[in-house]
Amino acid sequence: MCSVPALSCGARTGLFDSDSVRAAGTFGGSTNTSRGGQGGRADAGNGGFGGHLGGSGAGAGATSGASATAGGATTGGTAGECSVATECYPTACGGKVCLGSATDVAVGDGHACAVTAASTFCWGSNLRGQLGDGTFNSSFLPVMADSIQATSGVMHVAAGQGFSMDLISDGSVHLWGNGQATYSSFFLPAIEPPPAIAIAAGRAHACVVVYDGTVLCRGSNSAGQLGDGSLRDSAVPVQVTNLKVDVAHPPGLSAGSQHTCVLSSSDGVRCWGDNSRGQLGDGTFDSSRTPVQVPNFVDADSSVIAIAAGTEHTCAVVLWTAGVRVNTSAVMCWGDNTRGQLSVGLADSRSATPLLVPMTIAPNFQVVSIAAGEYHTCVLINDGSTQCWGDNSVGQLGFDSGGRPSRAQTAINWSKLDLKATAIAAGVGETCVVLLDSTVRCWGSNSTGQLGVNGLLQSTTPVAVSR
Repeated sequence: MCSVPALSCGARTGLFDSDSVRAAGTFGGSTNTSRGGQGGRADAGNGGFGGHLGGSGAGAGATSGASATAGGATTGGTAGECSVATECYPTACGGKVCLGSATDVAVGDGHACAVTAASTFCWGSNLRGQLGDGTFNSSFLPVMADSIQATSGVMHVAAGQGFSMDLISDGSVHLWGNGQATYSSFFLPAIEPPPAIAIAAGRAHACVVVYDGTVLCRGSNSAGQLGDGSLRDSAVPVQVTNLKVDVAHPPGLSAGSQHTCVLSSSDGVRCWGDNSRGQLGDGTFDSSRTPVQVPNFVDADSSVIAIAAGTEHTCAVVLWTAGVRVNTSAVMCWGDNTRGQLSVGLADSRSATPLLVPMTIAPNFQVVSIAAGEYHTCVLINDGSTQCWGDNSVGQLGFDSGGRPSRAQTAINWSKLDLKATAIAAGVGETCVVLLDSTVRCWGSNSTGQLGVNGLLQSTTPVAVSR
């Protein structure tokens, strides 16, 4: 187990019986057989985000869910020693050094990224420049995204297929990949871009929420995922039509393959884009170029606190703060259920309306965060555990199910290791978490080095991202 010494280096403190297993794709610039979104398919000929980023090549990929803030890292140090005063890797881990001081993590298609206080680090496939280090050389271990050492600090990170982006605490958004190995501004060519407060990366598009509640998107728009009422791709940010997010409370923003969803404390959940699998949750299978309202599934004593968009499914976390269910939570999911990512058995394998995910949670504990991948979904519970369900063909659920899909069950109870997961991200066939000791652990597919260890072996149990 990697630990952070005190006073050193920043932060301290029948579907489910099926034997058929489809080959999972991977989340990077590499070839894969997955379908866009939280695990995306590279669509040759769909200029998508690649062309709109200023780079070359085919479209981009998808992203995953994650959250958090602050930390650091450097090239050395054993327990209690820092070679740089403000950034230090905490302690040796398996003969290597753990990437420490992480606060947020994102999984793309074949690559992953983590945020520390002043930098963003990425690892895995780099064929499209998605690691941001100025090269196109893939890396098993984390490399620093070029010039991301913002003095104001990095807040969050998101990853798509062949591209990555991060949110700086001054409200700027950096974007790299898809043929561009160093970052540029999401807002180009704006001279004075509005400060952003939330970001999301989809299969071939990216979106932000800015300070005044406006949502801006750019990239591929083949299914209306930019939300501007058209099907035109855009190389510059366009405003989502008829949408203002309440920024008095932190908004939620998540992008799947070809759909986007936003959570506002005043308006609940709204989604737009592709709806062929019911991922917009409005009771139809009709795609929409502008936001549609997900029917209210909360009561006067509860509210939605988190959302996550997978490839073709969407999930939300509901928390009760009063009434007979006070201090309890629930997860609602809708859309594609081909591999059990809704954790229910459906003859039609899809749902256009939110369904309750059957889960067992210890009394007085609640789900606090959620991540949706291509065919699997995972949550964080504030007892220190993670639960996952859906496809498990490459061990992405964190337990052995013989390669078969599984209903929701505990993947890892971190509290037994005196640890607690604080952020989570899901990709095509992999899952990553940030732990309370500020290290990053990943499990599942490792075909392009996206687990952050020196090799390509997949793992059904968490491995520490090392450097």
